[in-house]
Amino acid sequence: MIDKKKYSKKLILTIIIILVAFMVGTDLVRAYIVNTAMGQGENAYDKYDNDLAIMNYNRAIKFSLWDKEKKADSFLWRGRSYYGKQEYELALADFTEAIELIKDYYPYYTWRARTHYKMENYELSIADFSKSIEITEFDGSDNWDIYLERAKSYSMNKEYNLEIADYDLAISALDKKVNSPYISDDRINELKEKRNEIINYKNNTKRFIEYKKKNPESILTYFEWSALDFFRGGK
Repeated sequence: MIDKKKYSKKLILTIIIILVAFMVGTDLVRAYIVNTAMGQGENAYDKYDNDLAIMNYNRAIKFSLWDKEKKADSFLWRGRSYYGKQEYELALADFTEAIELIKDYYPYYTWRARTHYKMENYELSIADFSKSIEITEFDGSDNWDIYLERAKSYSMNKEYNLEIADYDLAISALDKKVNSPYISDDRINELKEKRNEIINYKNNTKRFIEYKKKNPESILTYFEWSALDFFRGGK
């Protein structure tokens, strides 16, 4: 006679093994689809084919069910593709989705800040740049360029003292990199050139602010004034 208990146990074990194998196989297939879609999306993005990039990142988002990091990165890159198409509302939504998934990765905040800036939401732009800087201060990432981007938002918000303060912070951050023993001579020279650009730009900005204070009715933009200042010799 057949031992029904043993037969039932074997049947259950067989079913479990089949289900586990199916789940593992499904996950492997899903991971392959996500990785392929992300790779193709990146290639399309690099070639400025934003529509093709978006199509691939749509697929990556759809199949990255439990992989938060890849799903968040797919939202980031799809958002960057929308940003490239100047579809800022869609870009903003994607960067926000990325932040909801992973809250401590500074590029998500930096890109959302850039989008707010394009949409002339300068207060929100400043808040996101500030969060990005806070994260970089914690994890040691480069942030001098983020200070410069936040400075532009402060400028548009007419917070000139804070704008100048961000130039100072950018220069300080560059100084730390220039003095670092862990970067190459070429990188040090590149940073020194960038620092000099920042110093010159900061000094020029200070003169522009002083000019605006003395000539509040002037309709000259910063760039128009800079051109005149250059031909005057910067005096």
